[in-house]
Amino acid sequence: MTRDKAHPFQMRVSSDWLNKIDDWRRTQADLPSRAEAIRRLVGMGLSFGIEVGDEISTPVGRATVKRIMSAIGQVVVETKNGDGHALHCPRSMP
Repeated sequence: MTRDKAHPFQMRVSSDWLNKIDDWRRTQADLPSRAEAIRRLVGMGLSFGIEVGDEISTPVGRATVKRIMSAIGQVVVETKNGDGHALHCPRSMP
């Protein structure tokens, strides 16, 4: 049985973005490292099962996904009449 090796990954981000990551990780019981926090948040984002452009049902009716912001647990959608709404995702997501 082979094990997948960990691959290094590097990216540049703004201070504001990094502060949001740090704020989120401080809410976690085990205070993950930044790298682990980003892995978890990306995993949560992927688990939404939706993509930008998808049509979804919201509390205010049908809407189109405009943005998925995993770092703050939010999906931004635009309803048929052009109104924008932010849907907050529960913290209990896997």
